Amino acid sequence: MGLCFTLFVNVMISIIIPIYNSDLYLERCLESILRQTYQEFEVLLIDDGSTDGSRAVCEKYCDKDGRFHYFYKTNGGVSSARNLGLEQAKGEFIFFMDSDDTIRENTLAWHLDRMKENVDLTVSGYNQVDVNDSVIWKSDRSGKVIQKWSGEQYVQQCIKCTHGTMFGMVWLCLFRTSVIRKYHLRFDVNIGMFEDTLFSINYSCHCQNVYFENTPIYNYYQLPESSIHSCGKTLGYRYVSGTKERKEALLLIRQFEFGFKTRFLAKFNLFYSCVFAWQYLSQFEDCKEKQKYWEEVDSYYSQYLNSWDKLLFLIYDKVKCFLKR
Repeated sequence: MGLCFTLFVNVMISIIIPIYNSDLYLERCLESILRQTYQEFEVLLIDDGSTDGSRAVCEKYCDKDGRFHYFYKTNGGVSSARNLGLEQAKGEFIFFMDSDDTIRENTLAWHLDRMKENVDLTVSGYNQVDVNDSVIWKSDRSGKVIQKWSGEQYVQQCIKCTHGTMFGMVWLCLFRTSVIRKYHLRFDVNIGMFEDTLFSINYSCHCQNVYFENTPIYNYYQLPESSIHSCGKTLGYRYVSGTKERKEALLLIRQFEFGFKTRFLAKFNLFYSCVFAWQYLSQFEDCKEKQKYWEEVDSYYSQYLNSWDKLLFLIYDKVKCFLKR
C-alpha cells in the first residue's frame, strides 16, 4: 500500500475540530496533530461559544503554526460547528476530531495510504481511553480485520450500529471533500446524538467503495464532561430524539436500490435509536416532553413500518416491550 500513499503525498487534509469549553484537554489533542508524520494539513478550530480558556489555547497554536485557523461562533451545537468547518475547509480530504481526543502519529498517513483512487471512504478502529490515559478497550482486541465494502454494505454497518459501537462515528473516517460538496452534505443541526450516523449514512449512499480496517489509530476519551454524558434534561428532548431526521434518512435510503436486508435494518435500527433516546429521557422524572417525543416515535412506527416489519421486529427482545405500547 506504500505506492498508494505516494499518489497523495501533496494533498491537503482539513482537520475539523468542534470546541466547547475544552481547555483542560485541548492542548493534548492539538499536540497529537503536530506529531503527525504526514504534515500537509490544516486545522480548523471551531469554537462553539466557549466560556472557558479554550480561545486562548486556540490562539496560542494559531500564533505558533500557520496551519491552525480559529473560528468563533455563538453556541449552536456540534453539528453547526462541524458545518462551519466544512464551509471553511480547503483540503481534498476531511478528517474530524473531538477536542478531548488524540490520534496516533501515523493516523493521517494511515488513512491516505488506504485511500486508493477507487475508495471514497476509509474507516479505522479506535482505542477507548479513560481519564487516567489507560486503554480500557481496543477495536482489534480479537485480531485484525480488513473489509472492503460497497457504499450499501457500509450503510448496513452504520444502521446496525445506530445505538452505539463503532460504525457511523465520523472521527474514524477520512472523507473526500469532493463527495461532500457534490451532494451538499451537512450535519443536521437539530440533533446532538446519532448525528454522526446520519451524516455517515448520507455520505455512504454516494460511495462506490469503502475500506475498513480495525487498527486502533484514534484515541477516544470517555470523560465525564463529554456531551454524551452531560446532555441532560435541560437541553430538551429534540437534542436526543431526531425522530424527524431519522425519517429523512430512511427516505434517502429508499432512493437507492438497496436490498431487503438493508431496508429492514434501516427501519429497525433507525427506530431503535429513537427508542434508545426515549429511554435516556425517561430517567428524568420532570422531563415534560417525554410524552410528546413518544408520540413522534409512535408516528414513525405507524407510518414507516408495514405489517411484515412489525412482525419481524417482535423477535428483537430489546424493543419488544416498547413495540407493544
